[in-house]
Amino acid sequence: MLSEARAFEYPPAFFLGRDIINDTATARYGNLELQNEATFTVSARNPAEAVLQSQGEFCCNYNDKRIVSRANCLTKSDTTAIHHSVDLVVTIDGEEFFRKKWDESVPRDFF
Repeated sequence: MLSEARAFEYPPAFFLGRDIINDTATARYGNLELQNEATFTVSARNPAEAVLQSQGEFCCNYNDKRIVSRANCLTKSDTTAIHHSVDLVVTIDGEEFFRKKWDESVPRDFF
């Protein structure tokens, strides 16, 4: 049985914009309740140049402990490659438990 849909106390926010000086378009998304946000910008002059930045946080309680994971991600592309970077931190009761950062670049030779 499906549960009823739940309304957000704070609805997600969306933004679409165009920078006429730099000739780019940007889309933003943010959700206070789910603790995540993202911004995507692409160049109209050169669509291969694009940037996606996002941040997210997930919190839960488990065995009387407060566990929080935070991630920051950056994905960029240019005419030669796509680059992705992630920084993840997990804390338990405010103390750092785990941290990992990784970066990956993939050449655009798949076309």
